[in-house]
Amino acid sequence: MFKEKFYIGKKIVSNNSSPIIIAEGGVNHFGCFKKMKKLIDLAKKAGADIFKTQFYLTSQMISSLNQEWCNRMVSKEVDINFIKEAKEYAEKKGLLFLCTPHDELSFHKLKNLNLLAYKIGSGEKGNFKFLEMICKENKPLIISTGMHSMSEINNLLIFLKKQKINKVALLHCVSSYPTPLNDLNLINIKNMMDEYNLPIGYSDHSDSFLPSYIAASMGVCIVEKHITLDYDIPDAQDWRVSAGPDDFVDFVKNVKNVRCVIGKKQKKLRVSEIKASKWALKRVVSSKDLKKNQIINQSDILLKRSEKGIEAKDFFKIIGKRIKKSVRKDFPVLKSYF
Repeated sequence: MFKEKFYIGKKIVSNNSSPIIIAEGGVNHFGCFKKMKKLIDLAKKAGADIFKTQFYLTSQMISSLNQEWCNRMVSKEVDINFIKEAKEYAEKKGLLFLCTPHDELSFHKLKNLNLLAYKIGSGEKGNFKFLEMICKENKPLIISTGMHSMSEINNLLIFLKKQKINKVALLHCVSSYPTPLNDLNLINIKNMMDEYNLPIGYSDHSDSFLPSYIAASMGVCIVEKHITLDYDIPDAQDWRVSAGPDDFVDFVKNVKNVRCVIGKKQKKLRVSEIKASKWALKRVVSSKDLKKNQIINQSDILLKRSEKGIEAKDFFKIIGKRIKKSVRKDFPVLKSYF
């Protein structure tokens, strides 16, 4: 039912392809479009594939009884034109643009932007009323699974099948800011890959780059990392788990290099080893002057590092054979001599 490979724009979402890197700007623009543009610039400079942000109406997302959270979020709230202009700027820079809607009204405004896919946050666990609305758009879904159990993920996938949504990527995620390393449970990435026949990715909320590198080595389809321009911001948490101008470039480079370093399931002489193979490998040389038509004994030859000569694995194959050419001491013994 679910596709093992699908596209978001021209980007392949598959566990068998290099991971798509999502630069999660989140609300680290703090309502300032100048900061939003700088976040997008950072994503572009680093070589990320997708820039993502979030869209919400505080009054629709958070109960008024939770006044502290309302106060924290309302200061970062933006209108749909802000998101539209961010999308246009990101696409002008050559980035794909995604956005997470956090309430129904925001989603209805967001869908007019015709996004390529929707990213669903972990906080929508069990919110099938909301998901049903989004599914009607028939767009690819990237769904974070923080706070989910495997049985809850199973229920989610059953629901998506009923909605006839087949382009889905699940992101392993832990909803803690920052997530302690001993809570990351990255082995669950493999568990999800074994259990579900669809792309599996990783959304990071730790204050370390190591988990993302490990996730990339496990073959994830997506690595999502928060980015920021500012640190030590009161009444905010995303900056605690974010890369910034000083290190996001290296982060993206390293994530992309992980799959390159892992390579393919094969063991053979690599192109870069050819030079070493000429000086590092031992080959057959004469231990003494050898005469034409001489029968070769084991004492007549040695194995030494030599650019030419019969390979070490064939040392015993020439014992007892007659050599057709004289060879001076310490010179290579070639196959053509027999």
